[in-house]
Order: sequence, then C-alpha cells, then structure tokens
Amino acid sequence: MPATVTQKRPAPSFAFVVRSDPRLENRAQASSPTPPVDVVEDAAGWRLIFEIPGADSRRLAIEIRGRLVQVRGEKRPTELGSGRFVRLERDAGTFERSIELEGDPDPDGALAELSEGLLTLTLPRRSRTIRRTIPIQKGSVKPNDGGRS
Repeated sequence: MPATVTQKRPAPSFAFVVRSDPRLENRAQASSPTPPVDVVEDAAGWRLIFEIPGADSRRLAIEIRGRLVQVRGEKRPTELGSGRFVRLERDAGTFERSIELEGDPDPDGALAELSEGLLTLTLPRRSRTIRRTIPIQKGSVKPNDGGRS
C-alpha cells in the first residue's frame, strides 16, 4: 500500500493594521447615528425600544403627533482624556428617528424609561369609546309633527 504524504501549510497570519482617519480629527464630520428600534404591539398599545447606548436622558426628546412618534437626541463622543484614537466605531452626534404607528396612541398615558442603553417608550391605545350622558328635555318634540318643532 503506497504511503500518503500530507503537507501541512502554516496557518495564515493576520495583521491588524491601524490607520489614522482624518475624519476622527473633527468628530462633527462623522456619520450621524440612527438608533435601531423594535416595535411591539399588543391589545393594550405599543412598546418601542430604541437602542441608544451612551445617551443621556437630558439630551433626548420624545414627541407624539397623531400616529407619528419622533425621538430626537444627541449621543456624545467618547471622552478622550489623554492619548489618541486609533479606532473609533461608536456613533456620536445628533439623531432623529420617526415611527408611524398603525393606530392611535394616547400621548397622555405614555411612559418613557432609559436604562442600560435602551429607551423604552410605552404607549397605550387611545380609547375609542367616549361615554356621554345626553339630557332629555321635556316638551321639545311634539308627537304629531314627526319630531319637528
């Protein structure tokens, strides 16, 4: 039986090359962050979960106009301290995200919470049933004229 010779090739070596990016000198030129969002709908309403790591609640604003929910804010860049960035991947800057819901939310019942980089906005559905009491007036309708006075 002939012998089989298997030649093993050395594993390729990977070099990580760090290049300076001129955009990093002025963070304002970097891309604007757009936070991803999950929208959960149930019988009670909606829960919108925005991923905004590094955001400060004082730099966020939520506006509800009809079926449109708009979140605006700013993510600040990493504080450098000393040294220089050799790799910078985290988004920073102002952002705006709008979501149109498929129903009417009740902005008066909205709740928002920012925790561990997630902004959770809970919106109940607007109640469609409006209860009204209708007063009955005496003598306003005559039976012989079909309701016309």
